Amino acid sequence: MPGACRNSPGAAKENGLDDPTEPALTLPAVIDACAIDLDGTLTVGQGLTLGAKELLTATQGAFAVLSNNSSHTPAELSAELAALGLSVPAKRIVLAGAQTVRLLSTQQPGVRVMLFGSPALERLASEAGLVLTQERAHIIVLARDERFSYEDIARAANALRRGARLVVTNADLTHPGPDGTVVPETGALLAAVRACAPDLACRVI
Repeated sequence: MPGACRNSPGAAKENGLDDPTEPALTLPAVIDACAIDLDGTLTVGQGLTLGAKELLTATQGAFAVLSNNSSHTPAELSAELAALGLSVPAKRIVLAGAQTVRLLSTQQPGVRVMLFGSPALERLASEAGLVLTQERAHIIVLARDERFSYEDIARAANALRRGARLVVTNADLTHPGPDGTVVPETGALLAAVRACAPDLACRVI
């Protein structure tokens, strides 16, 4: 999406461009609204990308921020973006983790879930009525979990052998980090589980 727009004067100066009179960022008239990716488009690591504020301004409020992020809730991410200077209401944020919780709580209310994810996602799941458990789970939800361990791989693999179904928030292996680094994503954890269950079938949200 940013590639369809032009840089602001400030961005031109920061990039060392020769033409400081580059017009403000504008969107083609045929675009009614923008679906904007988060990692690598608006943010990198804990900071904003060049032109992120200008991009949101150019949409004139007609946008939604989409992300395979499964660590945050929309409200938490909205607050973090506000601290960076971006005004993004929680209702305009669509996250893979939150969508997974919403779908399960709507389609299978009260289902027993073994959840591998952040504390924020665990709270969201509990508030939505999902029953979080370490035993006799009907569904395993695999999200980006920075605490994921050897023991967790074993628990997930054995629960699957006992008949639990696997739901994965996203299959991305990594997402962009600062200075060209990579940040392991949910797909990397899925690869570890699949190594123990090569015939595994899963639902990716």
